[in-house]
Amino acid sequence: MLKAWSARESYIEESNFKAWAFRILRNSLYSNWRKNSRLTQLEDTVYEKTAKATDNAETALELAEVSQAILDLPLEQREALILIAAGGFNYEEVAAIAGVAVGTIKSRVSRGRANLIALMENRAHRRPKISAIGAAQGLISDADRLVRNATASG
Repeated sequence: MLKAWSARESYIEESNFKAWAFRILRNSLYSNWRKNSRLTQLEDTVYEKTAKATDNAETALELAEVSQAILDLPLEQREALILIAAGGFNYEEVAAIAGVAVGTIKSRVSRGRANLIALMENRAHRRPKISAIGAAQGLISDADRLVRNATASG
């Protein structure tokens, strides 16, 4: 919020405030990632502790597989897919956040979905009893809760 306040002169009245604020947040996140990647690498155990699953062990395993598959997507596809599918943004808002054309976002989401399906099918061949449906629903539910919490606190 401090970054948005200090950059308030750059906001154009009657434009999409939500997209403007998320772009500031996104750029800040990328800056922190770049800075932190020079300091230390994120350990797998740290990521695993951040993802919460249900009491069902199979669902927890499915969620871990979907989470890993999402992390395996290229950054642009992952960002577009998460903002559209879990963040509840429309294509125009995501395009404004990412600073690209709407068609580019549509393409990234389409390619991201196709790549995610391929990654999950590849994992399914290794463990045929696991379905990604429960994990995807859990992931979307968790992301929805995070978005609601962020919106309520911001």
